[in-house]
Amino acid sequence: MLVLSRKIQEQILIPGLNIRLTILSVGKNRVQVGIEAPNGIQITRPEVTRRSVARYEQQDFDVESANLSAFSDV
Repeated sequence: MLVLSRKIQEQILIPGLNIRLTILSVGKNRVQVGIEAPNGIQITRPEVTRRSVARYEQQDFDVESANLSAFSDV
């Protein structure tokens, strides 16, 4: 992991992917980062990804349960 120190409005560039990170504000327990990236690059937070996967897995489980319950009368 690369660790960098930046001040407000300073940037970090990832040239090979054409990504630019800008430090927008720094608070007591929070840093706001602006991210500029090409349209084809998906940017998300890990907690959002985990919730989406869990929701998808729950929906998949519900569909399988519903399909199995159709056979309970057989």
